[in-house]
This record gives sequence, C-alpha cells and structure tokens, in this order.
Amino acid sequence: MRAVDASGHFGEPNVQTIAITPAPMPKGRLVVSLFWDTESDLDLHVVDPDGVEVFNRNINSWQPPPPGKPVDPTAYQDGGTLDFDSNAACVIDGRRLEDVVWAGAPPSGHYLVRVDTMSLCGEVEANWTVEVRLDDAVIARAHGKSLEVDTTYSHDRGAGVLAVEFDVP
Repeated sequence: MRAVDASGHFGEPNVQTIAITPAPMPKGRLVVSLFWDTESDLDLHVVDPDGVEVFNRNINSWQPPPPGKPVDPTAYQDGGTLDFDSNAACVIDGRRLEDVVWAGAPPSGHYLVRVDTMSLCGEVEANWTVEVRLDDAVIARAHGKSLEVDTTYSHDRGAGVLAVEFDVP
C-alpha cells in the first residue's frame, strides 16, 4: 500500500501481509447451513415443527402472542434466525453461506429444509450442501445441484427443492 497526500503525491510503498480467515461456524443448539460453490443467489428455507418457515422474507420463527397478551421484547431470541441472505439479487458478497440458528432449545418435532434458487447470476449451475447440526453433532447432510430451470419457480413461502428432513427429540 502507499499513502497519498492532498496534492496527489504518493509516498513509499509499504508491503503488508493480510490473512483472511473464514468466518467461524455459528453457535447454537440447532444450526441448519446451506453453502454452495458458485457466485449464485441460493436461499435457505427451514420449516419448523409448528409450520413456521424461516427464509429471506421471514427471518425469524418467533411468532408474536395473540392480541392483548404481553410481548416479551427478548422472546424473538428463542426463534430460529436466518443470519444472512448471501448474494441477494446477485449482489455478490463472496460468502455463499446461509444459516438458520436456534441459539437455545429448538422446538421438538419434524423439520423440512429446502433450497430455493433465486438466480444463478450468470453461472451455469450451483452445487450445494445442506448440513444440520444439533448440539454440535451433524445429524443430517444433503447435496444437490441447481440449474437454470430451478430459477423459474415461485420464490416465496414453500419455494425450493426439498433437501432434507430431520427430527429433533
């Protein structure tokens, strides 16, 4: 790197080593992760046992109480939360990873995980992996491939191809 002054004169170069480390895996009792190999826009959808779907348009599974009941301002932290919408609208962020995380005890029951291909962003295909970790142990894993045809479907609640199903005791 080189510093430059207000008049545009450059100083002597200074060589610096920059180390880039991958982001740590998210911490939580239940972590559902989607990662893929190209700069495409894929989206993770996780449906919990209550039928609540967590995805880029509903980033938390917490449901507010009925009208008239008090709302705990920290209750949303008990829900599964989408941490990031990677490569949204083909704004490439280099991450190619999305997680839905339950920091505390996740609801018991049956879960569905889908992968929605919003756009391949000019790529031919995207190979993806879904991994499910419960208390740091991998309990499910699935692999698939997204093609251009996968971008033609609806991209809302219920979208995507089924990647894996699992149960939490």
